[in-house]
Amino acid sequence: MNPRRLGPADAGAAVALVATFFEQPAGEDSLRAWLADDDRVMIGVWQDDEPAGILYGYFLARPDGLPDMLLVYSIDVAARFRRQGCARAMLAVALSARRGSVWLLTNESNAAAMALYREAGGTRPNPDDVMFRF
Repeated sequence: MNPRRLGPADAGAAVALVATFFEQPAGEDSLRAWLADDDRVMIGVWQDDEPAGILYGYFLARPDGLPDMLLVYSIDVAARFRRQGCARAMLAVALSARRGSVWLLTNESNAAAMALYREAGGTRPNPDDVMFRF
């Protein structure tokens, strides 16, 4: 397992990741443009050349001049590769790519995610956080 952050030259690999983990396929040109933006992060992991997991997120600029925050928007691992360290490895790459703090949202009922984030050193500063969606 060798997780890595993808860049524009990895658009072909990104196509395979998106085809595996998203409902809508994406073309190589559009993914190359997406990956060319330094404020976007896509990390993939493969097992025997098969896409095993994807993490993507966005650097959010702060208006107060403090370092950008990395929002980890999604971490997905194919069912047959779960419980093998894929998510942990991708999260480690994301944490090393940060320019400031890293944050993400999950559900308390997602026991695997809660354990992963705690094990990685994440803290839950507000036990009553609520997310609204529009």
